[in-house]
Amino acid sequence: MFHEISNHDSRSQIIGGIDPKTAASQLREILAASGKGQGILSQQHALIDWAHREKRLLGSPHELTAFRPGGLEHLILHDAEGGLIYKLTYGGAFGRTVRKISSGLAPATPLEYFDRWEIHNGLFSKLTQVVGVFDSVGCSQVLVVQKAIQGEIPTIADIDTFMRLAGFEPVLKIEFAWKNEDVGVYIFDARPANFLSILGNPVPFDLIPIKL
Repeated sequence: MFHEISNHDSRSQIIGGIDPKTAASQLREILAASGKGQGILSQQHALIDWAHREKRLLGSPHELTAFRPGGLEHLILHDAEGGLIYKLTYGGAFGRTVRKISSGLAPATPLEYFDRWEIHNGLFSKLTQVVGVFDSVGCSQVLVVQKAIQGEIPTIADIDTFMRLAGFEPVLKIEFAWKNEDVGVYIFDARPANFLSILGNPVPFDLIPIKL
C-alpha cells in the first residue's frame, strides 16, 4: 500500500513498520551528528534525513486521498484486509504533547512523537510501529501503523478501574489525565474514544504518555 521512493530507481516496494524506540534512537543519532541541537527546525530536517537514510520516504500524494480525518492528531486509513489501521499526522504537527500541565495539549516535535509511541508500546499493548514520512509538498507527515482491534467503547468507570490497576492516579482538575510517579509517566487524553473494550477489559490505543 505504501511505497519506498528512490531517486535512483523508479521501482517501488512495500515496506513495513519499525519499533518507535528504534526510530527515535536513529533520529537522535542524526541530530547529534548534525551538531545543530534539537529545536523543531533541526528535528524536521533530521526527520527527512532519517527517512532518506532508512529508505522510509514514502510515495506519491495520491496515496493520501483515501485518508479521512480521525481527530485532532491524525488522518486515518483502515486496511480491513490486512487488519491494520494507518495513522498519518497532519502536516506541520507531529501529534500532540504536553509541556506544561496548565497549558494543555500542544503540537509535538518528531522526537516527541516517536517517544510517545515508544512509551505507549512499553506501558500497554505493542500495537504501533513507525512506517515512514511523506514530504511531497515540503510539509512532513509521519505515518504509523497499528494492529486493528475490535471492541466497544468502554465507560469512564471501566477506564478509571483500568488506570488505577495499572498504577495510575488521576491528575486533579485535569480531565482525562493520569500520573504514575513510580514510573515517572503522565498520561493525557485518556478519554473513552481512545480505548476499546475487549471482553470487558479496556485496551488503550491512542493515549498521550509523557515521561517526566
